[in-house]
Order: sequence, then structure tokens, then C-alpha cells
Amino acid sequence: IMLVFYVICIGYFGIRHQDIFAVGDTNESVSLVRSKSQGEYQRSGLKQEIAVSVHENLQEYMHAEKPHLNPKLTLSDLANGMGVTPNHLSQIINQYEKVNFHDFINSHRVDEFIERASSNQAYSILSHAYDAGFNSKSTFNNVFKKLKGDTPSRYMSNLLDKTK
Repeated sequence: IMLVFYVICIGYFGIRHQDIFAVGDTNESVSLVRSKSQGEYQRSGLKQEIAVSVHENLQEYMHAEKPHLNPKLTLSDLANGMGVTPNHLSQIINQYEKVNFHDFINSHRVDEFIERASSNQAYSILSHAYDAGFNSKSTFNNVFKKLKGDTPSRYMSNLLDKTK
């Protein structure tokens, strides 16, 4: 019974402290574990330096290429366009932007809508919403109200009143 208890304890501590039994440079593996944020991504293979670089590239890509204008944009499409894996891109958006993929894309779409609608009032709000990448009026209204706290028409009238 003592021998079985001893083997179970060694196994438990071996799993909990994997770096104890690691062969080679353990400082590198310990620093990778410490550099990652707490939570679900502790065992991810994405290094922090690479994640920061990909996040910067993501910001540049979103402003330059404007992939959010595609109403059928998926995480895989965006990841392929940037040359990263969808899992790593999702992790970067979740960790650095603190939102999920859909909220990230929709926030860019709302910003695009505001930019388009404030510079060109000749078109309707709905046409600007479709041009910004939204699929439907209800989705646009719900997302806009969630992000800006007001309806699109009231927000735009307030914005235009401030610029006059």
C-alpha cells in the first residue's frame, strides 16, 4: 500500500511540475509558461513575442486591407490572409483585444459605418451599414446599440449636430 501511494504521489507531482523532470534548458520552458497570460491559453505554443508581432500585423492589416467589409468573413479567412493559424489568431484577438472574433470584426464595421456615414450623407444609413460589411439591418442595429449605446440614427444625428 505504501509503494502504491508513493508511485501515485510521484506521478501527481511529476504532472504538476513537469519542469522538474525536463531534460535540457529548463529556463526557456519556464519563461514561456510565465510569459503567457493566466487562463485557457497557458498550454498554447504561441510565444509572447510572436503574439505581439502578429497583433501589430493584425491592426495594420485591418486598417490597410479592410477585410471586415466582406460580409462573409470568417476567422479562417482572416487567418489565411495574414498567414497565421486560426487558433493563434483567435487567441491573439481574445487576449489583446479582450473580445471574441465576431465582436472584433463588428467593432471595425461600426467604425467603418461611422466614417462612411459622416463623410457622405447622400446615402441611407442602411446602405452605409451594408457597405461596412453588415448582412442585415437587425444585426447592424443590435451591434451598433451594443457598442455605442444608442441607435444608429440618433447617434449620427448627434454626431452631425456636433460638427455643425
